[in-house]
Amino acid sequence: MFAALVLSLFSMSVSCSKDSVVKPALIATDTAACDVDTIQLIYDKQKHCAFTDLIKFENNYYLTFRVSDAHVYGKDGHVIVLKSPNGKDWTQEVDFSEPGLDLRDPKFNITNNNHLVFYTQGVQYNTDKSLKTQRGLIVEATKPLFESSQPTFMNFPENQVFWPWRFTKYNNAFYAIAYNQNPHVFKLIKSKDLKTVEDVHDLSTISMAASESTIRFYKGKCYVLIRRNGPTLLGVADANNLSDFKWTELPMFGLGGPNFIFYDDNTLLICGRDYTSPGDYSYGSMRTSLFVYRIKENKTTRVLTLPTWGDTSYPGLYLNKNNLWISYYSTDNVSTKVYLAKTRLTLNK
Repeated sequence: MFAALVLSLFSMSVSCSKDSVVKPALIATDTAACDVDTIQLIYDKQKHCAFTDLIKFENNYYLTFRVSDAHVYGKDGHVIVLKSPNGKDWTQEVDFSEPGLDLRDPKFNITNNNHLVFYTQGVQYNTDKSLKTQRGLIVEATKPLFESSQPTFMNFPENQVFWPWRFTKYNNAFYAIAYNQNPHVFKLIKSKDLKTVEDVHDLSTISMAASESTIRFYKGKCYVLIRRNGPTLLGVADANNLSDFKWTELPMFGLGGPNFIFYDDNTLLICGRDYTSPGDYSYGSMRTSLFVYRIKENKTTRVLTLPTWGDTSYPGLYLNKNNLWISYYSTDNVSTKVYLAKTRLTLNK
């Protein structure tokens, strides 16, 4: 995430085959398709509370995020995990820090032995704010196991530096898109144990400074949503052949903190930070939006713009029938705060 922030929006253009990419259609609007029931302020105890994820595990809801005094280059961030039996009343479950590391972008997963954990990237900077080192950590997310265990540092291949922004579990393995800007890395990796990783497929020819990505597996296919300094990219491959993706450019530009889930066989719910107009990356242009994407029709519809401003987005998503919960963060004149929006969807088939 920090690499995508610091990098100039137009500083990198990697060649790729344009013939293999479906170009984006326009974004439609249908605000009647999503009603907001409540928006709850969840956490504002530090100046910068951001980068959320949300999950239901064993009849409780868990919400995680990073806290610091700045988006980047401030105090070393640490990770908070909150727990709720009902999605309304939240108590702190975990407060995790690691000396000397700025912990960033926690994401939940459930291990093969049914432990709720989160992955976070620990970063160190040089005095000139360049990247010194980064390490991945797996941490228990429930209080009893957190208090009785130590974090696991993931082992990346020797001399390789990259960020696997979000791991997704499929067939007892965990998949992620690993990226780095300098030296350039963009590839699909997997881990069988959340300790070591192995390469699956190189994707480094994808253009426009590709970075944060979310992977979902659904009915024998692998879907990957990729943030770029241009149209967001959606890839689809057979889950048994992860070296042959078909690509479609979506009309959301620079979708920050990209997340998505399936609503049905033909419908993705996509959420992240977009802008009031492509090319305007000012704070006043930023917003967190929810989109409905119809796969067969290649149609994107904006159904909700959350009340957000400035540094915002990085949503967690939880869907129960037509009830969609969205965790996210937004900035006001004082600080950056974490919120939870509870919405109801009315989507035509």
